[in-house]
Amino acid sequence: MARLQQSFQQVTLKNLAIYRELNLICQAFQAAEVPLIVLKGGYLATAVYPHIGQRAMGDLDLLVPPQQLPQAATLLDKMGWQTKRPYTIESRLEHDLHLPKLRKVGSPFEVELHWNIVRPGQSNEMLPDALWPHTIPFSSAGPAASAFAFHLQLIHLIIHVAHNHQFSFDLRSLHDIALLLKKHGESVEWHRFVDLVQKWGWQRHAALVCCLICQI
Repeated sequence: MARLQQSFQQVTLKNLAIYRELNLICQAFQAAEVPLIVLKGGYLATAVYPHIGQRAMGDLDLLVPPQQLPQAATLLDKMGWQTKRPYTIESRLEHDLHLPKLRKVGSPFEVELHWNIVRPGQSNEMLPDALWPHTIPFSSAGPAASAFAFHLQLIHLIIHVAHNHQFSFDLRSLHDIALLLKKHGESVEWHRFVDLVQKWGWQRHAALVCCLICQI
């Protein structure tokens, strides 16, 4: 029990540090008029979980429009978020969905700057511009921050666990989805969920994840 309490306290303190930095990032992006979507744990820890210390985060995932990626990377660099890995924006846009992990001296976490939620060149590729109409305000991160609307939040979590990581995960990923449905299931626009899953070709992934969720 003591070890669990200690772990809970450590996660709480780390997440509080993440949210402090997230608010600073949101302020800088708002001043520069760069739209920002908070992904995965950065959203779930306060919007879905009962307590901020119940959802551990290894990094902070953020998403910006691809045309503003250079500006966003420069803003983060000025705030101390940098990588030692050499890269070009053009190459990353062509082959990946986020920049190399960004680190800041003295910070216990990393930042991943995304422009999409799937890699380019796949048969079920999703264009980044198609994501932005499906957002909601996320006040925990600041007045200018957004998160995916519940139907797209659910799709993203399904893609993350079933495609990006191919089920090589602990139970946290499925627990994220189960809690999202428990807390916001009645607010999910299911017709939009079904339409987008069919349009983007994620039916099999969604069906498999839903079957697993039913076993929890």
